[in-house]
Parts: sequence; structure tokens; C-alpha cells
Amino acid sequence: PYKGRYEAVWAQDIHSEHCQAGGDGESVAQVAARLRRLVHVLEASHAGSHIVLVAHGDTLSICQAVLTPGTDLRQHRRFPFETAELKRVV
Repeated sequence: PYKGRYEAVWAQDIHSEHCQAGGDGESVAQVAARLRRLVHVLEASHAGSHIVLVAHGDTLSICQAVLTPGTDLRQHRRFPFETAELKRVV
């Protein structure tokens, strides 16, 4: 049922981090803001610990873009995640 839908959303993401998927979904900018808040909370509450995040691939690719200095959020697909993939993010 999702054939081609992700590609359509990703094509919109390249043009604007503020496009909302389907007109009412979260934009890349909204997801990024939510992830920044989460990372700040996790860093404050678990300083010095290893943290594992589990989420959908797009959320994780946006997270990787947020955590990579100088990355344009519209380019979050540069950081794809495969199903059940583990990546180290420092």
C-alpha cells in the first residue's frame, strides 16, 4: 500500500524541510525539533551512558542529520537506515 509514497515524500523533503507529508504529517523541521529536544533530555539525564534509539528509518535519518554538524535537513536521505540496522552516532 505504500509503494511510491515514501519516494514522493522524500522528493518534497529535498525542496523544503517544512513540507508536511500528506498535508497533515510532520515536516522534517518538526521531526528535527522534536529530536533535538529528546537528545538534550537524554544527554542531561544519561550523561556518560550509551543510549540506543529505536525508530522508523526516516526519523533516524533526520536524527543523524541533526547530529551531523553543517548538514542541511533537506538532505537527511544521505543517511539512510536499513531495516534493523545499528549505527553508531557520536
